[in-house]
Amino acid sequence: MYWDVLKQKKLKALFVCLASPVVEHGEQGDYSQALMWHQKALTINEKVLGKEHPHTVVSYVSIGDIYCKQGDYPQTLKWLQKTLEVQEKVLGKKHSDTATTYQNIGVIYGILGDYPQARDSFLKACRVWFHSLGAEHPSIIMTYQGMKKAFVDNGGREDDFMPWFVERFEQ
Repeated sequence: MYWDVLKQKKLKALFVCLASPVVEHGEQGDYSQALMWHQKALTINEKVLGKEHPHTVVSYVSIGDIYCKQGDYPQTLKWLQKTLEVQEKVLGKKHSDTATTYQNIGVIYGILGDYPQARDSFLKACRVWFHSLGAEHPSIIMTYQGMKKAFVDNGGREDDFMPWFVERFEQ
């Protein structure tokens, strides 16, 4: 037990050491350096904590965020999907963190112009949040608006959106 406590303290110290340059480079817009530090943290997290540990998932999200800030949306999507894979396995498909990832994936699909995928991702997020947070929660309203935009951007009429949404939401 003593070794486990010592190991955790060493890990926390290591994460603090790694976090400082990540934040500094990210705030300065030096994304290539921030990415390098995030990848170092990811390597350590995967090796020491495992691929399904929450700190490792945070590394996946952080790397995806750097790619998003650089405008590299296919890479962003890759890291979000890696995040989603772990979240669905560890947290389940009905967890609010998983829903957040569904929504983020929907945003990226929308940016990439893949509106059917964007709608599907937004719909998954809406379903989870509806059951866990209630119909009036801001996350649902925001996701609903994103889904409606994807519907219209894909050639749908605004008047046709609500029937489309109700039909799919209840499936």
